[in-house]
Amino acid sequence: INKIFTQIAILQLRAAGKLDFDSTLSSYWPDYPNKEVARRITIRQLMRHTSGIGGNIFDPPAGGKRNDIRSLGDYLPLFVNEPLQFEPGTKNTYSNAGYVVLGLLIERLSGEAYYTYVRTHIFEPAGMTRTGSFAVDSLPPNTAIGYTRGDEDAPLSIPLRPNTLDLPGRGSSAGGGYSTAQDLLRFLQALRERRIPNGLPAGMGIAGGSGGMNAIVEGALPGGYDLIVLANLDPPAAERVARMIRDWLGVKDGDGGGHHR
Repeated sequence: INKIFTQIAILQLRAAGKLDFDSTLSSYWPDYPNKEVARRITIRQLMRHTSGIGGNIFDPPAGGKRNDIRSLGDYLPLFVNEPLQFEPGTKNTYSNAGYVVLGLLIERLSGEAYYTYVRTHIFEPAGMTRTGSFAVDSLPPNTAIGYTRGDEDAPLSIPLRPNTLDLPGRGSSAGGGYSTAQDLLRFLQALRERRIPNGLPAGMGIAGGSGGMNAIVEGALPGGYDLIVLANLDPPAAERVARMIRDWLGVKDGDGGGHHR
């Protein structure tokens, strides 16, 4: 669910006059390694998953391993030379790579590392002291280990294994961060109190996950409830719990924020 922080950072930079949603990527990144792609896609398309940028950010780097990825720039070679999957704006296809590009754009326009920017402009105003994209070899004490069967559709007969070797050396603007339920509640409250500049409405629904991790954040549900579920298991572990709680609360689909990933 890191993408929500990336979206807010982009909104903040727009408010500061540093970008326009309908300008092309090449307007702000003229030396983007794939010039053909950069001149055809807009910032709005990147945010809405309609840019056509594809590629797998979960691959290891050439000649290396996942642990070697330590910055947003380390993700770029995994997909930058891929052609567009479709004409920009004609389809909607979930793109982690597109959000890595947005994170790198945040770095270029702000002059700060992405991790520093979101900590300074989002986490700190919200009082989120236990949230960040930590390196896998310097995790905070008591960090949960993810457990996976390798595929969310795998039968339960397949034993769980730690997802440690599947993790990148550090997460990205597309995902892979660490947080706590308490910190995510502080995030929703900060949005409600408008303590995060250009924050989104607190009545949102966010879902995200990968092997050995799944998260749900839903704000301002009927009755005044916020719902946060974090699981260190394959999807849809957290989503299943959230669905059950929504049923207990009598929440119908469409109440509160709609999920986006």
